[in-house]
Amino acid sequence: MPPETGLISRDDGNRFLDMLGSADELTRLHAWESVGRLIDAGIISRDDAIALKRRFLELLESSNRWARLWAWAAIPRLIVAGVISRDDGNRFLELLESSDEGVRYLAWDSLPRLIMFGVISRDDGNRFLELLESSDEGVRYLAWDSLPRLIRTGLISRDDGNRFLDMLGSADELTRLHAWESVGRLIDAGIISRDDAIALKRRFLELLESREVLVRFRAWEAVPDLIKIGMISRDDVAGRRDHFLEMLGSRDYHIAKLAEDLCQKLLEIGAVPEENLNPYRCRRTGRG
Repeated sequence: MPPETGLISRDDGNRFLDMLGSADELTRLHAWESVGRLIDAGIISRDDAIALKRRFLELLESSNRWARLWAWAAIPRLIVAGVISRDDGNRFLELLESSDEGVRYLAWDSLPRLIMFGVISRDDGNRFLELLESSDEGVRYLAWDSLPRLIRTGLISRDDGNRFLDMLGSADELTRLHAWESVGRLIDAGIISRDDAIALKRRFLELLESREVLVRFRAWEAVPDLIKIGMISRDDVAGRRDHFLEMLGSRDYHIAKLAEDLCQKLLEIGAVPEENLNPYRCRRTGRG
């Protein structure tokens, strides 16, 4: 679309505004992808585009996978064009919790750009703390997975330390598990202190006995790293090893296989002595 040839001019502005709101999603998408050039050429005004912005935002949740992908890819251009701004921050925060898994993934994937351009800012930090404790495990997983980025960009800081200590002791086992899986990163970033985390270690150790077998497995999976960074000791784990052996001897093939795959790491760090494993398939390999 070359406005400089004069084939398209300001006289065509209303037609392009119609396209920005078109019922045909692909027509609408192409128009929004070109909105910066249309504004720069004076064919439409920035204010007119902003007035129709909701029609672009709808594309971010399109049932057409390709239209949705292209719409998310166009966001930086619309930010540069001054159409998407800090005013839209809450809308993007809502999309981080979308019930549509595909939309939710794209929203989290776009988070670095939204932060970089200031659409989401430090003022939104409390919202991210809420997402870390979301009742939707899909949202919660993506939030914890984004923790390094949230720390690096300042959306989460030392001011949030007490909130993370609460999570380390949370009554919700999955929230507590995520927090303990990230405890080393939180300490390294200075958000919580090592002593404060160690004071709460019994709350982690309780997870090693969880009735929810996947919670229990993930807790045991975290044991080697927590021992290495000095959060817990071999003695802390010793009295709970029967709960690991129960998974290792499970009649559920998948649970037993997960435990067997983890067994070597626990042996290497001395969390589970080899003599306890004689009835099972787990053995020390490649080492004395």
